[in-house]
Amino acid sequence: MHNGKQLRRWVQARQMALMGYVTRIIILETGLTDKQVRRLYRDLEDDGYKLATNRTTRTIRSGATLLNSQLNRIHASLMMQLYINTGGEQVYTSVNIEALDRAFRMYQALIYEVSRIDPHINRAKFTISDAWCLASELRSEEAMFESCSTCHCSYFTSLNQSSSGSCPFCSETALMHRGMTESAKLELEAKTESPQPQQASGEKNIARVRLSENMERSKAKETGTRTMKDEHPKILVN
Repeated sequence: MHNGKQLRRWVQARQMALMGYVTRIIILETGLTDKQVRRLYRDLEDDGYKLATNRTTRTIRSGATLLNSQLNRIHASLMMQLYINTGGEQVYTSVNIEALDRAFRMYQALIYEVSRIDPHINRAKFTISDAWCLASELRSEEAMFESCSTCHCSYFTSLNQSSSGSCPFCSETALMHRGMTESAKLELEAKTESPQPQQASGEKNIARVRLSENMERSKAKETGTRTMKDEHPKILVN
Protein backbone atom coordinates (compact mmCIF):
# COMPACT_ATOMS: atom_id res chain seq x y z
CA MET A 1 0.00 0.00 0.00
CA HIS A 2 2.80 2.37 0.92
CA ASN A 3 4.65 1.64 -2.31
CA GLY A 4 1.45 2.26 -4.31
CA LYS A 5 0.96 5.66 -2.68
CA GLN A 6 4.58 6.59 -3.30
CA LEU A 7 4.26 5.55 -6.94
CA ARG A 8 1.18 7.76 -7.41
CA ARG A 9 3.10 10.70 -5.98
CA TRP A 10 5.93 10.15 -8.46
CA VAL A 11 3.51 9.80 -11.36
CA GLN A 12 1.73 13.02 -10.40
CA ALA A 13 5.06 14.83 -9.97
CA ARG A 14 6.16 13.65 -13.40
CA GLN A 15 2.96 14.89 -15.04
CA MET A 16 3.21 18.23 -13.25
CA ALA A 17 6.84 18.66 -14.30
CA LEU A 18 5.92 18.03 -17.94
CA MET A 19 3.04 20.54 -17.67
CA GLY A 20 5.46 23.22 -16.48
CA TYR A 21 4.64 23.64 -12.78
CA VAL A 22 7.39 25.26 -10.76
CA THR A 23 9.30 23.14 -8.25
CA ARG A 24 7.67 24.67 -5.18
CA ILE A 25 4.16 23.76 -6.36
CA ILE A 26 5.18 20.18 -7.21
CA ILE A 27 6.59 19.81 -3.71
CA LEU A 28 3.41 21.20 -2.11
CA GLU A 29 1.09 18.97 -4.14
CA THR A 30 3.02 15.70 -4.00
CA GLY A 31 4.95 15.84 -0.74
CA LEU A 32 8.21 14.97 -2.47
CA THR A 33 11.39 16.67 -1.32
CA ASP A 34 13.28 19.24 -3.34
CA LYS A 35 16.04 16.67 -3.90
CA GLN A 36 13.54 14.10 -5.20
CA VAL A 37 11.94 16.58 -7.61
CA ARG A 38 15.32 17.62 -9.01
CA ARG A 39 16.21 13.97 -9.47
CA LEU A 40 12.94 13.62 -11.40
CA TYR A 41 13.95 16.56 -13.61
CA ARG A 42 17.26 14.87 -14.43
CA ASP A 43 15.53 11.61 -15.29
CA LEU A 44 13.08 13.39 -17.62
CA GLU A 45 15.84 15.34 -19.32
CA ASP A 46 17.85 12.14 -19.76
CA ASP A 47 14.77 10.71 -21.49
CA GLY A 48 14.85 13.60 -23.95
CA TYR A 49 12.18 15.90 -22.47
CA LYS A 50 12.81 19.65 -22.65
CA LEU A 51 11.29 20.90 -19.40
CA ALA A 52 12.26 24.51 -20.03
CA THR A 53 9.80 24.61 -22.96
CA ASN A 54 6.76 24.64 -20.67
CA ARG A 55 8.31 26.00 -17.47
CA THR A 56 8.71 29.67 -18.37
CA THR A 57 8.94 30.89 -14.77
CA ARG A 58 10.43 29.65 -11.51
CA THR A 59 8.40 31.79 -9.11
CA ILE A 60 4.93 31.63 -7.56
CA ARG A 61 2.84 34.75 -8.11
CA SER A 62 -0.24 35.85 -6.18
CA GLY A 63 -3.35 37.77 -7.18
CA ALA A 64 -1.55 41.00 -6.31
CA THR A 65 0.74 40.43 -9.30
CA LEU A 66 -1.46 38.38 -11.61
CA LEU A 67 -4.51 40.67 -11.49
CA ASN A 68 -2.70 43.98 -11.95
CA SER A 69 -4.59 45.07 -15.08
CA GLN A 70 -8.05 44.77 -16.59
CA LEU A 71 -6.75 42.57 -19.42
CA ASN A 72 -5.12 40.23 -16.90
CA ARG A 73 -8.41 40.03 -15.01
CA ILE A 74 -10.22 39.06 -18.22
CA HIS A 75 -7.67 36.28 -18.75
CA ALA A 76 -8.10 35.12 -15.15
CA SER A 77 -11.89 35.15 -15.44
CA LEU A 78 -11.84 33.02 -18.59
CA MET A 79 -9.29 30.56 -17.25
CA MET A 80 -10.88 30.12 -13.83
CA GLN A 81 -14.36 29.77 -15.32
CA LEU A 82 -13.04 26.88 -17.42
CA TYR A 83 -11.50 25.41 -14.26
CA ILE A 84 -14.80 25.55 -12.36
CA ASN A 85 -16.69 24.10 -15.34
CA THR A 86 -14.21 21.21 -15.42
CA GLY A 87 -13.69 20.54 -11.71
CA GLY A 88 -17.13 21.35 -10.30
CA GLU A 89 -17.77 22.24 -6.66
CA GLN A 90 -14.68 20.36 -5.52
CA VAL A 91 -12.45 23.25 -6.63
CA TYR A 92 -13.73 25.32 -3.69
CA THR A 93 -12.31 22.86 -1.15
CA SER A 94 -9.10 21.66 -2.81
CA VAL A 95 -6.95 22.30 -5.86
CA ASN A 96 -7.88 19.70 -8.46
CA ILE A 97 -4.70 19.25 -10.51
CA GLU A 98 -6.34 17.07 -13.16
CA ALA A 99 -9.15 19.58 -13.71
CA LEU A 100 -6.69 22.47 -13.67
CA ASP A 101 -4.53 20.84 -16.34
CA ARG A 102 -7.55 20.24 -18.59
CA ALA A 103 -8.84 23.78 -18.06
CA PHE A 104 -5.42 25.25 -18.81
CA ARG A 105 -5.20 23.38 -22.13
CA MET A 106 -8.63 24.74 -23.08
CA TYR A 107 -7.52 28.23 -22.04
CA GLN A 108 -4.43 27.97 -24.23
CA ALA A 109 -6.52 26.83 -27.21
CA LEU A 110 -8.98 29.68 -26.67
CA ILE A 111 -6.26 32.34 -26.48
CA TYR A 112 -4.55 30.90 -29.56
CA GLU A 113 -7.74 31.16 -31.62
CA VAL A 114 -8.42 34.72 -30.47
CA SER A 115 -4.81 35.85 -31.06
CA ARG A 116 -5.16 35.01 -34.75
CA ILE A 117 -7.64 37.90 -34.98
CA ASP A 118 -6.45 40.13 -32.15
CA PRO A 119 -2.71 39.62 -31.43
CA HIS A 120 -2.97 42.13 -28.58
CA ILE A 121 -4.49 39.40 -26.41
CA ASN A 122 -1.05 37.78 -26.10
CA ARG A 123 0.17 40.72 -24.05
CA ALA A 124 -1.31 38.91 -21.06
CA LYS A 125 -0.84 35.17 -20.92
CA PHE A 126 -0.81 33.03 -17.79
CA THR A 127 1.26 29.92 -17.08
CA ILE A 128 0.05 26.70 -15.45
CA SER A 129 1.75 27.83 -12.24
CA ASP A 130 -0.22 31.09 -12.40
CA ALA A 131 -3.40 29.04 -12.82
CA TRP A 132 -2.50 27.02 -9.72
CA CYS A 133 -1.94 30.21 -7.71
CA LEU A 134 -5.40 31.52 -8.64
CA ALA A 135 -6.97 28.12 -7.95
CA SER A 136 -5.25 28.09 -4.56
CA GLU A 137 -6.71 31.50 -3.70
CA LEU A 138 -10.15 30.30 -4.80
CA ARG A 139 -9.85 27.30 -2.48
CA SER A 140 -8.72 29.42 0.47
CA GLU A 141 -11.58 31.92 -0.12
CA GLU A 142 -9.12 34.69 -0.89
CA ALA A 143 -10.62 34.84 -4.40
CA MET A 144 -14.13 34.48 -5.79
CA PHE A 145 -16.40 35.15 -8.73
CA GLU A 146 -18.64 38.20 -8.63
CA SER A 147 -21.51 39.11 -10.93
CA CYS A 148 -21.63 42.50 -12.66
CA SER A 149 -24.97 44.28 -12.19
CA THR A 150 -24.45 46.14 -15.48
CA CYS A 151 -23.45 43.47 -18.02
CA HIS A 152 -24.38 40.43 -15.87
CA CYS A 153 -21.03 38.78 -16.55
CA SER A 154 -19.22 36.75 -13.90
CA TYR A 155 -15.64 37.89 -13.28
CA PHE A 156 -12.80 36.62 -11.10
CA THR A 157 -11.58 38.83 -8.28
CA SER A 158 -9.04 38.39 -5.48
CA LEU A 159 -8.64 40.02 -2.08
CA ASN A 160 -4.94 40.37 -2.94
CA GLN A 161 -5.32 42.14 -6.28
CA SER A 162 -3.91 45.64 -6.67
CA SER A 163 -6.19 46.83 -9.49
CA SER A 164 -9.78 48.00 -9.30
CA GLY A 165 -12.37 45.45 -8.23
CA SER A 166 -14.86 46.63 -10.85
CA CYS A 167 -15.99 44.44 -13.75
CA PRO A 168 -13.14 44.15 -16.30
CA PHE A 169 -15.62 43.49 -19.11
CA CYS A 170 -17.27 46.88 -18.57
CA SER A 171 -14.04 48.86 -18.39
CA GLU A 172 -12.88 51.17 -21.16
CA THR A 173 -9.82 49.00 -21.61
CA ALA A 174 -11.97 45.91 -22.07
CA LEU A 175 -14.01 47.62 -24.77
CA MET A 176 -10.90 47.54 -26.97
CA HIS A 177 -11.05 43.74 -26.79
CA ARG A 178 -14.77 43.15 -27.37
CA GLY A 179 -13.87 40.66 -30.11
CA MET A 180 -11.94 38.59 -27.58
CA THR A 181 -14.73 38.62 -24.99
CA GLU A 182 -17.39 37.63 -27.51
CA SER A 183 -15.22 34.80 -28.82
CA ALA A 184 -14.60 33.66 -25.24
CA LYS A 185 -18.33 33.54 -24.61
CA LEU A 186 -18.92 31.37 -27.65
CA GLU A 187 -16.03 29.06 -26.81
CA LEU A 188 -17.22 28.61 -23.23
CA GLU A 189 -20.78 27.93 -24.37
CA ALA A 190 -19.54 25.29 -26.81
CA LYS A 191 -17.34 23.59 -24.22
CA THR A 192 -20.01 23.63 -21.52
CA GLU A 193 -22.74 22.22 -23.74
CA SER A 194 -20.40 19.57 -25.26
CA PRO A 195 -21.95 19.67 -28.77
CA GLN A 196 -21.77 16.79 -31.24
CA PRO A 197 -18.94 16.97 -33.83
CA GLN A 198 -21.21 18.17 -36.65
CA GLN A 199 -22.75 20.80 -34.36
CA ALA A 200 -19.34 21.96 -33.16
CA SER A 201 -18.27 22.70 -36.73
CA GLY A 202 -21.32 24.89 -37.32
CA GLU A 203 -20.86 26.74 -34.03
CA LYS A 204 -17.23 27.40 -34.88
CA ASN A 205 -18.23 29.04 -38.16
CA ILE A 206 -20.89 31.12 -36.39
CA ALA A 207 -18.31 32.17 -33.79
CA ARG A 208 -15.95 33.38 -36.51
CA VAL A 209 -18.70 35.43 -38.18
CA ARG A 210 -19.81 37.01 -34.92
CA LEU A 211 -16.23 37.68 -33.89
CA SER A 212 -15.54 39.39 -37.23
CA GLU A 213 -18.63 41.56 -36.81
CA ASN A 214 -17.52 42.58 -33.32
CA MET A 215 -14.07 43.53 -34.53
CA GLU A 216 -15.62 45.73 -37.24
CA ARG A 217 -17.77 47.48 -34.64
CA SER A 218 -14.70 48.07 -32.47
CA LYS A 219 -12.90 49.70 -35.39
CA ALA A 220 -15.94 51.86 -36.09
CA LYS A 221 -15.96 53.07 -32.50
CA GLU A 222 -12.31 54.09 -32.69
CA THR A 223 -13.06 56.33 -35.71
CA GLY A 224 -16.11 57.87 -34.11
CA THR A 225 -18.69 56.16 -36.33
CA ARG A 226 -19.99 53.53 -33.96
CA THR A 227 -23.74 53.82 -33.18
CA MET A 228 -25.54 53.48 -29.88
CA LYS A 229 -27.13 50.24 -31.09
CA ASP A 230 -23.98 48.17 -30.52
CA GLU A 231 -24.41 45.64 -27.76
CA HIS A 232 -22.00 45.26 -24.85
CA PRO A 233 -19.89 42.05 -24.93
CA LYS A 234 -20.62 39.27 -22.46
CA ILE A 235 -19.20 35.90 -21.53
CA LEU A 236 -21.03 32.85 -20.29
CA VAL A 237 -22.44 33.10 -16.79
CA ASN A 238 -22.86 29.78 -15.01
